Amino acid sequence: KASLYRNYELEKLNEWDQLIGQFETEYPNYYDQRYSLQDRSLAKARTHLADSSSMLIEFFTGPETTYAMAITEDQTYLSILGSTSSLKNQLLDFIKTINQPDAIVNDMATAYAQLTHQGHVLYKQLLEPLMQQVDRPINALTLIPDGFLNLLPFEAFLSEKTSSNKVDFINLPYLLKTYRINYVLAASLTGSPGYLGRNVLAMAPFGNSELPNTQQEVNSIRQHLEGTYFPNSASVEDFSTEANNYGILHLATHGIPNEQNPQLSYLAFHQTGTRDSSDQKLYAYELENMDLRAQLVVLSACETGTGQVVTGEGVMSL
Repeated sequence: KASLYRNYELEKLNEWDQLIGQFETEYPNYYDQRYSLQDRSLAKARTHLADSSSMLIEFFTGPETTYAMAITEDQTYLSILGSTSSLKNQLLDFIKTINQPDAIVNDMATAYAQLTHQGHVLYKQLLEPLMQQVDRPINALTLIPDGFLNLLPFEAFLSEKTSSNKVDFINLPYLLKTYRINYVLAASLTGSPGYLGRNVLAMAPFGNSELPNTQQEVNSIRQHLEGTYFPNSASVEDFSTEANNYGILHLATHGIPNEQNPQLSYLAFHQTGTRDSSDQKLYAYELENMDLRAQLVVLSACETGTGQVVTGEGVMSL
């Protein structure tokens, strides 16, 4: 029996090796990202920093303690950020605050006080320990979150302590006002997929029906950037045909997450074209198989950053 099992095991290992070889030959882009042993040195990561004012920060959430490492073009910084469980509780409180618009309307003063306190505390714990070590001005951050930190909108952190006596959401010192911020899953993924320019594909699938403000949103972009615009309606076919030709994609529509099966999270499109109404959904698994080369994708839709957090993968959703 042991011999039969060993032969079976060897047969399956051989089939696995053949499958990986098939991936390398037929799907080289996927193979490079998933299986290829890439150069992950600090020197390699530094080549993707835009300039001397850029910083890349990678977080690690351990069972007990959370850490961060940052690099600039010539320096490396390490920081112990504190208790993982304490940070997680603070994160959940912050997300609860910003995800309850009704609470803001019903008790604006309390919501404002919570936001200003929580937003600044998270900045001091997650970013300030690193920023204080840097010997030059920084204006661009590339963030690699880990675990539950993938759920955080770092742009909404507050870089300064703010008085809660006067409610003024617009003029708060949000991090977005000080830094250009982008996110990647790993330092090896910071390279450009190929520059396609600043042409925009902007779609509002329900611009002339249930989401009328998205029509105005798309038309306002048209005033600033050249491209192809669908301000009134758009189908899955429209997106599939056009998407791989543009450097910027902007989708203003419904976003529906599926935490039980993240691959079934989808963006909704309008019924035009050959698909029936039940099939006017662009699922996450379909997006993975598209040849999209955009440098910027804007998902102007609900709950596109939520989903199941998987170790080593991030948020499994749109």
